[in-house]
Amino acid sequence: MSPRQTLEPCFVRAVPAQLEEGKLYISMEYCSINHLCACGCGMEVVTPLHPARWAIFYDGDAVSLWPSIGSFDLPCRSHYVIERNRVIWHPSWSEGAACEGIERDRREVERFHADLPDSRTDRRGWWERWSRRLLRR
Repeated sequence: MSPRQTLEPCFVRAVPAQLEEGKLYISMEYCSINHLCACGCGMEVVTPLHPARWAIFYDGDAVSLWPSIGSFDLPCRSHYVIERNRVIWHPSWSEGAACEGIERDRREVERFHADLPDSRTDRRGWWERWSRRLLRR
């Protein structure tokens, strides 16, 4: 199968057991976006929505997902961004670059959790803390 140039967003409660090619399944309830790899290899790609990982942007018509999707643990090693339903291809990362990216992601998640205040002493809501963190970037 040839690489995809677009993915159709499908908002679902739960991701179906059998994914369709070309569909981007978005479950806000489970904070997850799943799709078959855009390269056409047929492997499932799961992107967990999390402030320190991926974020979805929906304008009422199209979906963007940031940062890029690097399928470094799949044989295809695809690397792309989804911007307004379009697949924007990036060069595959080398083994070293993939390891650096994975390590950077791990540190970002750790830093996110370390920055969260103790809920017993900080009465601000989750959204306020998260939006304050996003504005720092």
